[in-house]
Amino acid sequence: MNFVYGHISANELSLLANTSIMPFALDGKIFDGPLYLGKDKLPTSAGIALVCTEAGEGVKIMSVLCGDNLESVITESPKNDCWKKHAYHGRVDIYVYTKDSTAKEREEYCKKVLDRDRKWMFCEDAPKIEDDF
Repeated sequence: MNFVYGHISANELSLLANTSIMPFALDGKIFDGPLYLGKDKLPTSAGIALVCTEAGEGVKIMSVLCGDNLESVITESPKNDCWKKHAYHGRVDIYVYTKDSTAKEREEYCKKVLDRDRKWMFCEDAPKIEDDF
C-alpha cells in the first residue's frame, strides 16, 4: 500500500506496520482480511466471503460464500467442520468483500468462482457426473 506520510500519524503508521491485514484480490474484487474464524469479529453486512487457509507461500481457498449477513452465513455453515479439518494448524482465515453490490451480483460472482475453481476447494462438493447414455 502507498501512504502519503503527511496524512497519517507515526503512531498510525506503526500500528499498520504491525498488523497482518493483507488484502486479497480475486477476479477484480479486493477482499479484506484475514479475519480469524472463532477469534475476530465477522461483518454482519452483506457481501462475499472467501474461506481460506495458509498454503505454503500463499492462500488456499476452501469455500466461497455470499449473503446478506456474512457473520450468519459463515458461522451457521454446515461446512465449518470441513474447514477446521483441512485448515493449516486449524486456523481458518476469512477474507471479506463488503462493498456495495446487489444480491444478484454477489450470487453471480460466487457461482463464477465455484464453477471455475470448485475442483480445487476442499470443502465444496464436486458436480455430479451424469452419464449421457
